[in-house]
Amino acid sequence: MDMDRPRRDGGPDRAVQTRHLSRRDGRLSRAALGAALAALVLPGPAAALSCLRYDPVTAYETLDASEKRYVAVRGSFTFDGEGAPEHYDENAPEEWLTSGHVSGEVLTADGFTTQIDRDIVVVIGCVGPWCAVTEPSEDALMFLRQEAGGAALYLDVGACAPNVFPRAKEADFEAMEACMAGDCPPVE
Repeated sequence: MDMDRPRRDGGPDRAVQTRHLSRRDGRLSRAALGAALAALVLPGPAAALSCLRYDPVTAYETLDASEKRYVAVRGSFTFDGEGAPEHYDENAPEEWLTSGHVSGEVLTADGFTTQIDRDIVVVIGCVGPWCAVTEPSEDALMFLRQEAGGAALYLDVGACAPNVFPRAKEADFEAMEACMAGDCPPVE
């Protein structure tokens, strides 16, 4: 993937990162506002048990506001799940890492158009004994975190924020294209 390829309009390539793509008006995203309010209202242990709604649009807006770099991908996703923690595991680690592979298209200003076929690191997150659970998919929506200038890709599958949607619908992919254009649809 050519990570720093200039766009036709001469600006940086927004196709490979979601950071600050659609928030030109400086407003706080709905996801960030909801997370901030939950942190203020909910006590620690209760917050670990309660997850706010995390759909593809919420994921896009949350990751767009992040200081980290992400790429949205539509395609197949496989990983080595042997030894992965169960959904509820009294001895769960905070994070469990395994190898994975994605093959598909990266979201660009023109839609899901840039090919990707890469090995990735899958990071399964746990909050106390509650762990994320995911499944391989032939047509998933994924948000991959870029490290080392894009040389390393991570799929963070959190207990409350999975960043992978293995059963994404066509409407989810269309919503991502709208978000990339700066017009995320409202969360239902």
